[in-house]
Amino acid sequence: MHVIGRMLVVGVLTGVTTVQAGPLTAALHGSLSGTVENSAGGLMAPSGAVYATISANDNAGSISATLEGSAATTGALGLGLQFTAQYDPATGDFNGLYSDTPGVTPSLPLRLRNTGGLGWSASLSGTAPSSSGERRYTLELQLQADPAALFAQASLPAANAFSGMLQRQVNLSLAVNQPALQAVQSLPMEMQFEGRWNASLVPDSAGGTRLSGQASGSFRTLQSAPLTVVPSSGALSVPVSIGGNFQGSLFAVSPTEFAFKGAWVSQNNPALGGDISISVPLQDLSRFPFSLNGTAQISTGASQLPTLSLPFSASSDFPLALTSSGSGSGSGGGSGGSGAEPPASAVKIKHLGVNLGPYDATTNRAGDFMFTRENMSFNLLFFNFGFVVPANSVGPEKVNPQPTFILPMGTKVHALIDGEVVSITKLYSNDYSVMLKGPGSDLIFELEHVINVTVAAGDQVRAGDVVAEVSGYDAHNYAGMGLVEIGILNAVGGGTPTHLCPFDYLDESIRATTLQNISALQQAWETYRGDSNLYDQAAEVIAGCYRRTPVEG
Repeated sequence: MHVIGRMLVVGVLTGVTTVQAGPLTAALHGSLSGTVENSAGGLMAPSGAVYATISANDNAGSISATLEGSAATTGALGLGLQFTAQYDPATGDFNGLYSDTPGVTPSLPLRLRNTGGLGWSASLSGTAPSSSGERRYTLELQLQADPAALFAQASLPAANAFSGMLQRQVNLSLAVNQPALQAVQSLPMEMQFEGRWNASLVPDSAGGTRLSGQASGSFRTLQSAPLTVVPSSGALSVPVSIGGNFQGSLFAVSPTEFAFKGAWVSQNNPALGGDISISVPLQDLSRFPFSLNGTAQISTGASQLPTLSLPFSASSDFPLALTSSGSGSGSGGGSGGSGAEPPASAVKIKHLGVNLGPYDATTNRAGDFMFTRENMSFNLLFFNFGFVVPANSVGPEKVNPQPTFILPMGTKVHALIDGEVVSITKLYSNDYSVMLKGPGSDLIFELEHVINVTVAAGDQVRAGDVVAEVSGYDAHNYAGMGLVEIGILNAVGGGTPTHLCPFDYLDESIRATTLQNISALQQAWETYRGDSNLYDQAAEVIAGCYRRTPVEG
């Protein structure tokens, strides 16, 4: 067995090396050095950042390992790289493929030569997209695994791995300045951004920690905007739509701010694109401001004017809270937020129970939620799971066991899951609780404080079916509106039932949009009420939950 293969599956304890059979994960740190071409044709040394992991296994002395990662440059040329490679126990090298174009599957040959110990190096060269067409690069990729960053398990520990979604709908104006074509105007456009970020916080042998990460995704206009141009042959109406893919790595901008920086590339022309930056201000992890700059190429469909090259920029923010990827949706620094895995469930929430969408100032609503400036209890329109109600004359301090929605009375309430109505119970508040259960799960999904129930115990329902209406319970505290609570009850074991964070159980079909809309609702409500402290999004373990540990009740 090659010595590097043996080291890949070892545990390191106080300098003594012992073979660790089974899986192992290594978090790598690295660098990019060399030159990239700037817009004037000169070669410059860029700044680089790397994110990579190794998944290894020792199966009866047979070593297998996969290296996956990404890297990026910023400076003269924003460059986004993705790579994957397999370990060769005969040489200690990793052989595989890489891509220098965001959104493109790796296909360029890659050889990471072992440089001794747990270190590897590869030479990369080629041309990559930019705002002015393809530019040259010649780079050296260096990777190193610190012994303190080796973990005897199949993935990084939950406390060291973080992730989240990148989603935002942006309204922008594309400035077109083509005097020769009599096209000087601003085109209103609505763009959808979708993606994901990952980061690792791992120890090093000096007793410190290293933070690295990557972000990737895509964007597109939701509908084309008409642009009138007047070439010599006569006026044309050109539909303008823009789309692309982006890729970046995590750079340390300052002691208090990191940023995912890299490149985006146009889906219409893979030679054109630009730079992307997604800021991660450590003092405010509720939002990640981002910006894109570059060139988009628009096809006109006319032979006398085949394409238009339009400078393009967009900026907004991704509404996010830092989450840990260790349990699928993670745990963070929120009150009571442990890294424990929530109980597994084959049944997932496919409808939030009420309708939630982006805030519309013309209707003063965000889906079913109606904004008001009237005095309300705690001035909240939505109470997070884990929200702490302070002690008062009525009772002691209480932790909210269910997300609570404040809505106009009579708002329709929908089934959360596909399953069976197992119980309908009249409550102390003279309204009802509807409990649902699905096949393959012991969890009970609850809708509480509803009236005009339209189903009966034993009925089969589909997620989204109307089952009741919001009751008027506690309306005097909520400007005449009622409330409804959604919950997941874990009654296994015969002890006191506990409630779980419902947003850990969102079906993938609604997960990203729902989490985005919850964060957007919180931000829009804070803006509307003029109080940025109503929600502590940095303390959320996932949008809508301040904790992952169960709440009794």
